[in-house]
Order: sequence, then C-alpha cells, then structure tokens
Amino acid sequence: MMIYCAYKYGGDESNKKRCEDIIKKLQLNDLENTYISPIHALGFMYDTISYDDGMELCFDLLSACDELLVLSELSEGVKREIKMAKKMKIPIRYFEYG
Repeated sequence: MMIYCAYKYGGDESNKKRCEDIIKKLQLNDLENTYISPIHALGFMYDTISYDDGMELCFDLLSACDELLVLSELSEGVKREIKMAKKMKIPIRYFEYG
C-alpha cells in the first residue's frame, strides 16, 4: 500500500527535516507499505511554481496513493490535502505526533 504523508511545509527546511524523521521511523517499522512524502518529491519546486500549481502536483501524487496519513498540525496545504482525499474517497488517518 502507498501512504501519502501530509506534513506542514511552507518552504521551511526544518519542517522538511521533522517530516523526514517521522517518515523514516514509520518506514523502517513497516516495510510492507511505502510512505510517500510530497515535500521530498516536490518541495524543490516550492519557489518555482505557484502555490496552487504545487498543490495540484500534490493532488496528482495523492491520487496514486491508498491512504492519507496526516503527520502534523493542519496547515493550509494539509487542510487542502485532507479535503481532496475526502473528495477522492481516500481513507485518512491521523498520526499522534505530540
């Protein structure tokens, strides 16, 4: 199963690193599934294309996944990803990140 991992970003490299640390632990403990990070797949485009165009790329990636896993508090982008997952009828889980 491919799991889309939503995490706040905003172009902040420290958010990218925290996301990476969480996903690394999840992946190492669950080799049956593949955890996908849109930040790592598309973050290099953050300052190159519009926010809305970037979100559309994220939605394309989300559509290829079997589940949305929310890993952080709800930023504007994460809220959009949740809304799109509901529209696509993709199951949503919330990770206890506290």
